[in-house]
Amino acid sequence: MWCSETMSRVELGLGALTEATITKFVYDDLREEIALSSEKIVSIKRSALVNNVEIDLLVETDKSVYVVEVKVKPRQRDVDELVKKAEEVQKVFRKLVKLVLAGARVGREVVAYARSRNANVYTY
Repeated sequence: MWCSETMSRVELGLGALTEATITKFVYDDLREEIALSSEKIVSIKRSALVNNVEIDLLVETDKSVYVVEVKVKPRQRDVDELVKKAEEVQKVFRKLVKLVLAGARVGREVVAYARSRNANVYTY
């Protein structure tokens, strides 16, 4: 019989694996988009730390910086966190900061809210 502690560990493990997979997918999509633009990738960092703020995926190009927040099922508060993270990144990089929210189950309300905050949304 499974106990709740075991189930919690399984859920955390599956969540982490799902987020890692989504991060790979969003990077592949961003790389294609960037290749079609006139930008060149300078660096890619997973779990980047900028001003003591953790960024799930940070992709720097010669012209901009992509700040990516990955959640299995993002909520509006995750969009707000993404905006705050982007503000910290802006202080350090002084380039155009592009916000990206990625998830597996992104509700319409979250998509609309993210777009109202100038974030692109990737759903997988």
